[in-house]
This record gives sequence, structure tokens and C-alpha cells, in this order.
Amino acid sequence: VGAKLMPYNEPPREVRITSSDAPVDGYVIAALTGKENLAKGDIIYIDKGTRDGLEQGRLLKVLRNRGSMRDPISGKTVKLPPTEIGAVVVVEAGKRTSSAIVIKSLKTIVAGDHVAGGAEL
Repeated sequence: VGAKLMPYNEPPREVRITSSDAPVDGYVIAALTGKENLAKGDIIYIDKGTRDGLEQGRLLKVLRNRGSMRDPISGKTVKLPPTEIGAVVVVEAGKRTSSAIVIKSLKTIVAGDHVAGGAEL
């Protein structure tokens, strides 16, 4: 009693992959099943939605930050570029969050991994 519920929407049976140059920069926030280590076929939730330019079918990279290290030549600390660990397609886009299916995973995907898309994809 008193719980707020959303109306039931039938999940899409088919999603057509779309492309867009609009940049998207967000994070994996959870998984549909509550699993922590995610791979191909899993449904994830991300912290970006239609107000951020996402729409159903949008292809996004999944990236993992690698931190920094000391350059052996200069001795300065340099930030390493992120490494691509997978790809997802947006299944349903809400205003602030979206659900996506993992279509490629080179390593397990976890909450906190970065999702990005745009002209560089």
C-alpha cells in the first residue's frame, strides 16, 4: 500500500540500430537481474535518457578507465586512455535513464563502467 508503480509497457521485440553524432557520456548504474558481472545478452541501466539525446536503437561503447601511471622517460604522471570493453544497444530510453542490452563484452561489465557514443564511435 502506498507504493508508487509505473504502468506496464510491453518490452520491444525488435530494436533497429540507429546512429547519431550527438555525444553521450554516462555510466552503467545497475543490471536488470541485479547481477554484478555483466556480459553479452544482459540488460543494463544507464544514467542517460532522452533529455541527453538517447533514443531506442542507439549504439554505445562501454569503456573502463585505466587510471594513470608514471612515464618512464619524463617521470611525469600521465592519465591512460580508457579501454573499450564492450558495446550496448539502447532498448528503451526514458527521460533520465535508459535500459540497454549488451551486444559485445570483451571483459565483464560492472556498475560504474563508462558508456559513450557520438561522432567518435
